[in-house]
Amino acid sequence: MGMRQNTTALVWMALAFLSSSVRADQIELTSGRDTTIYEDVSGLYSNGAGRFMLAGTSGLQKPTEPDLILRGLLFFDLSGIPDGAVVDDVGLALRSTTPRSRAGTINVHRALANWGEGTSDAGKGEGGGVLANATAGDATWLHNFFSGSQWMSPGGDFAAEVSASQRVVNQGSFLWSDSALVADVQRWLDTPSENFGWVLRLEEEGARALRFGSFNGPVAARPRLIVDFTAIPEPNVAVLLGAGLAALAAVDRKSKLRFRDLR
Repeated sequence: MGMRQNTTALVWMALAFLSSSVRADQIELTSGRDTTIYEDVSGLYSNGAGRFMLAGTSGLQKPTEPDLILRGLLFFDLSGIPDGAVVDDVGLALRSTTPRSRAGTINVHRALANWGEGTSDAGKGEGGGVLANATAGDATWLHNFFSGSQWMSPGGDFAAEVSASQRVVNQGSFLWSDSALVADVQRWLDTPSENFGWVLRLEEEGARALRFGSFNGPVAARPRLIVDFTAIPEPNVAVLLGAGLAALAAVDRKSKLRFRDLR
């Protein structure tokens, strides 16, 4: 086999290698942590170890006390996705466990500050009938980590833009999917230090809360994140292959010149 044939074969081998290295894949993740924060001027309540997350307004059933706005916080560990991957699609799957016939639109916002999950566990349906005192490290209405650091804004720090919206009716599984959700996950893959998860809000926050399974509840009801991505080979592999091919091409050109001089 001549030098030209050798070079051509190596080029095809390199292209085949790169093609096989760029692959589409999917990963399904369950939430790394999740909680509910309860509107309270003292920032004393949370639900870090509860079986549910809620978004909307509580039903305290106490005429002397106002209902509280509830918001869910949700985080996924993305370390199982290869570095440099390109995110193609994202689906956030939540299971509604709302006990009565209710409906509403849940908006997902990108969180802008880190937050914690302690051991607080609200009683009954966790919607406010029984409130749980926050424990060390819990996120509350005032604190991102109780009782030390606080949010910049009460109720959590999150982007004003909605990353995804979904109408939720009664009980069942629902999926949030949007290009902005894809952008969030890509952002966190590129800059892991900015991954603080999402905040769940009922669009009409004055309406009765909708309830979803959390990581601490039944496995089938846990929050899931489905990510379709394309894995890209490490840059150094492509650079080495390119350098090798360039060297082979140079050798090929040099041998051609020598052959021309001998004629």
